[in-house]
Amino acid sequence: MKPLHSLIATLLTALTVSGCEKSVSDPLPEHCQVPELPGGSEQVEAFTGFEHFIRRDGIQLLDGDKPVRFIGLHATELHRIEDDVASKGSTIGKSDHFRWPTAREQVNWIKALVYSGHSITRIYTLSVDDIELPRDVRANMPAHIVKNPQTGSIELDESAMQVYDRMVYLADKYGLRLIVPVIDHWSWWGGKHELANMVGEGDGDTKEDGPLYDVNSKTFAAYASIIEELLTRQNSCTGREYREEKAIMAWETGNELRGTNKEFLAQTAALFKRLAPNQLVVDGDQQADYTHPPGSADIESGEFLGLLDPNVDLQSNHFYGGYMSPEVVRKQAALARKFNKPLFIGEYGLQPIETIRAVTDAWVNEPAVAGALVWGYRGHREAGGFYWHYESDGHMSYHLPGFTVNDGNNELAVIEMIREAQAKLSFSERAKKFSTSWPVPQAPLLHPISETGEVNWMGAPTGRYYRLYVSEDDGEDWTLLADKLVDAENGWDPETMDLYTITASLESSELKADSAAKVRCKLYRLTAVNGAGESEPSNSQSYCTPD
Repeated sequence: MKPLHSLIATLLTALTVSGCEKSVSDPLPEHCQVPELPGGSEQVEAFTGFEHFIRRDGIQLLDGDKPVRFIGLHATELHRIEDDVASKGSTIGKSDHFRWPTAREQVNWIKALVYSGHSITRIYTLSVDDIELPRDVRANMPAHIVKNPQTGSIELDESAMQVYDRMVYLADKYGLRLIVPVIDHWSWWGGKHELANMVGEGDGDTKEDGPLYDVNSKTFAAYASIIEELLTRQNSCTGREYREEKAIMAWETGNELRGTNKEFLAQTAALFKRLAPNQLVVDGDQQADYTHPPGSADIESGEFLGLLDPNVDLQSNHFYGGYMSPEVVRKQAALARKFNKPLFIGEYGLQPIETIRAVTDAWVNEPAVAGALVWGYRGHREAGGFYWHYESDGHMSYHLPGFTVNDGNNELAVIEMIREAQAKLSFSERAKKFSTSWPVPQAPLLHPISETGEVNWMGAPTGRYYRLYVSEDDGEDWTLLADKLVDAENGWDPETMDLYTITASLESSELKADSAAKVRCKLYRLTAVNGAGESEPSNSQSYCTPD
């Protein structure tokens, strides 16, 4: 790792659980605060707050008396990051490096979503500690759900939940509603299998089923206990319990819970409604389990049980592979309409843009589909560049506001398709405005320039490219040094890559060898640019070169 990257990594680690609104007189706890960014106030009208919880009336969702429908990117990692770069050498059959986002990262991502027209998104589940792994491996995989070593109880980790608190606070502050699934069917970052292991029932877990779905099991008891702890948790940034947060639009039983049965769903949904009657409940089953063909859409097969349960508000499904068909959309929308409940397409995509557009056009024209989210979004790294995720079929995550450097992933085409649909569907004038017009970017954050001239920065939420300026008179006058700099390339590795390099650098070893060496120190700063204009300048950094 380069010296500068090591420094940045150390700073980011220190800021992870540092960097919301209890009362006018109450200062925010340190972990809720976002360190100040350069550039002064943004050129964006402040969000005035959520007035209502989202409610359901038949197949329609309502914000007060306004109909609610939505489309966007699935914001998987607002609360926990899978580091694809660090996990490249994993030997455990899944990623082995995860960490918590910094405050600057979380606010950057939420702004990018909101300022692109998003009003609602879904995050991924709570993570579960994998106690089968060696302790040195688990050290790089911090989790939300842990087993208390002293008491043996299954509980939420406080440091993890402080990051979660901050996410909810920032979503509330900037106007983003969240759909929150509780547990994963899969082991990607810890799910039902890992929870079963914690209570000694791991041997009974299978790919399609497991003790989670048995309401008399210890695993289900632990799951129900986590739900109660989660919904009644007092947010350390807002002072409200999670069940009182309007930014949390809905609770979802979990992600792709293929073993869902009537009793499991009945008890789980009833628990949600008893604890949080003002928030919606989503059945997190997934029909795309290849047990039934994509064209089937019926209750009798044991799927779509949420349409029958009185405590479930939305029936979720995920569309991939053979399910990515307009005809499948129409059949499932008709089933939802028959039972007078909305369908929510929690994830879809990983197909050519023509297929994604055809499925989008189909569901947008079906009033029984409340909304859908394209998989998936990754945001800026504070150290520079973007996080990214590689899917097994070659598709990559999307970056906002969309970049030509990722044309191989159809990034710009997918994002513009989403924004066009947002403009048609949006119930919010503010969101509609953002979906048709990008705001002028916020200033980027310029990191110290390395000894050998490498320049890195944290990009602006809506910045499409960057301009680097230099001053030779201590900031009196500035000259454009480099234009059209882009920070969005997929596969970015901040340990081995840099966003720009200043030539004619003077190595520190030269200075030590020749104390009389003449050097000229200059100031550098950046701006972010998009179609709406150029940002205020970033903070400046000094760098010295041979005279």
